[in-house]
Amino acid sequence: MIQYIMERNFNIVYDQWENENPIPNIKKTSLDTHGIKDPHNLILHYYDDTNLKSNRFKIRRCKISDINTNEKFYYIISYSCTLSDLFFYNNTVEKQKPLDFLSDEIKNLVSNNDNFFIMFLSEHEPDDVYGYECLINYINQHDLPANKFYLVNNNSKLIYWRDKFETKINVYKLNFIPHSSIKVLTRIGGVDFLENKVGKFFMCFNKSPKKHRYGLLLLLMKNKILDQFNWSLVPTWNCNFGKSYLSTLFDSVEINILREEIEELEKIEIKKSDFEVDEDYFRKFDQINREKLPLWIHVPESLESYRQSYFNITTESMFENLFDNIHISEKSFKPFYYYQFPLILSSPHHIKKMREEYGLDFFDDIINHEYDNIIDDKKRLSAFVTEIIKINGKKEQYINFYKENKNRFEENKKKVESLLNIVDKDYLFFESLL
Repeated sequence: MIQYIMERNFNIVYDQWENENPIPNIKKTSLDTHGIKDPHNLILHYYDDTNLKSNRFKIRRCKISDINTNEKFYYIISYSCTLSDLFFYNNTVEKQKPLDFLSDEIKNLVSNNDNFFIMFLSEHEPDDVYGYECLINYINQHDLPANKFYLVNNNSKLIYWRDKFETKINVYKLNFIPHSSIKVLTRIGGVDFLENKVGKFFMCFNKSPKKHRYGLLLLLMKNKILDQFNWSLVPTWNCNFGKSYLSTLFDSVEINILREEIEELEKIEIKKSDFEVDEDYFRKFDQINREKLPLWIHVPESLESYRQSYFNITTESMFENLFDNIHISEKSFKPFYYYQFPLILSSPHHIKKMREEYGLDFFDDIINHEYDNIIDDKKRLSAFVTEIIKINGKKEQYINFYKENKNRFEENKKKVESLLNIVDKDYLFFESLL
């Protein structure tokens, strides 16, 4: 007897079309479409890369008229801004009324059709707790069923939020960043385990301007140890760095103490790393020059920087506890892939979550990562610098440890490489929605 396998479709609904071309979902009258993306491309990433070869679903772009009662349909808003940007122009809550970014037709469909759902999807960003509260308020304001909504992004605290606010919103922590970034790292190629390194003991690379990145550099300068770093500061836009820029990180007394360092850093404006001084990738307050780079390399880096430094001082994208999120980006995986000691400056419990999710060795027997548990941003930054100062005073101890524990660094790299298989987890998530 011939068996027929029913075709399985992941149905993405678009309510706006230009001829036969779908327009990424967002109500045009509500929000500038900057940052709005087509979700088809992200889901296709999982479809193409998964190791689960059998019985894959098809991805289908649908019009509202295509909706039937036999399948599930998803209206997906895919964005690279923050979730709160969908509710308010530029987050100016005190000046703007909340935006009604869903059409009445979409709201009626999600309220009255058991097989119609709305998803907020961000492949790179973690969002913050304020955006989550905005979503809850929007759902309640329009009397929409919370269990018909999905929030999918790179925030490791999504389940915590859901439980804290006691909502029925479906949440899923996406694994796009670990999979795609490890895919790029393995394609570029790693480095050999070099016992006797000749570069600076520490490395610390900084691109997008962030207050905690400037704050860290200032404190390292004040403590006279920045010369032990292969460091960079290559901001792609002008943040107007100065005393006022640092006001939320340092009080007036602290800023006065750092006055000379602030003035010195203001003069630098842009600083390339030791092994990239002759490259033309980075220009003052400009986007990365990618003319000679393949499409899959977004941020060029010299492998020699990683090969020749023992410690990778990683300044993550998210730092302020105010946002109540954990954003594990590609930066956090690099020290483990390149055989380095990790020190990661980020939001609270970032390292704790990396241990839980990926089982990585943070060398707690020789490095004190207690700063990771400090909620107060200023105290966390101070404790982070204190640990660097301690390590700097015992370089030989760490170099000897490095030489004697090659197997532990190699094990970390294997764990990072194994994250290529994490694509299957996300594929199975999307498959579960059929």
